[in-house]
Amino acid sequence: MYILAKIIPLLVLPLGLCCLMILIGLKKRYFYLLKIALLILWVFSIEPTAKFLWNVIEFPYEKLHPNTLSYADAIVVLSGGNVYKIKDNSDMIEWNDPDRFIAGIKLFKARKSAKIIFTRGVSPFNKGLAPEGEIYRDQALMLGIPKNAILLTSMVSNTMEEANEVKQIFANISKPKILLVTSAFHMKRATIIFKEKGFQVIAFPVDFKSQQKSIFSRWYNPYKWIPNSKNLDLSSKALREFIGRAVYK
Repeated sequence: MYILAKIIPLLVLPLGLCCLMILIGLKKRYFYLLKIALLILWVFSIEPTAKFLWNVIEFPYEKLHPNTLSYADAIVVLSGGNVYKIKDNSDMIEWNDPDRFIAGIKLFKARKSAKIIFTRGVSPFNKGLAPEGEIYRDQALMLGIPKNAILLTSMVSNTMEEANEVKQIFANISKPKILLVTSAFHMKRATIIFKEKGFQVIAFPVDFKSQQKSIFSRWYNPYKWIPNSKNLDLSSKALREFIGRAVYK
């Protein structure tokens, strides 16, 4: 199911969809499909489209200061594929993005909770890599977080499993209050899922990609209209999150 959930959306995202359209167009000589495919690739590879999608997907969240938040039963830091191994035969890791981890540590040091929970996210595509929560725990210990303050879930592979496993930790507490830490684009879906499991959720979004600016600011800059792989990747990630929200609904 994990593999299907990761692969199937690729077929309807811009790049996968356009590849299918091009293959069909060439085989069946439906040359209008080639033109449509090129148009789709251009639209989702330009900056205004990527910026618009991220403004929508991260709305209405804004970056918060820990001092503005109330005390919670626990800080819950979700996994997100934020670490990877440098070499298959090495124990050395590198960070894709440490924002979630750093935010969790900041909240704990700001005394917003006496407990911090890391979810043990795993992927079959990262064989040999320890669950993400274990890596977070080890790094937290090196930063002086007390061992008895850190809790780990069982191994999980998606947000629903994370919510279920965190719920197990609070099995004897009715409506526990948590400070939920995840990327801004993922926060809306994660908040809905955790609330459905009976949590009181205080959202602490991080890893913002949008700047909440008009998509047509400095529209005259020609580079905004030239397609590139970065904008295609950003557009695809935003669309994937829209798909995730639709599925969970």
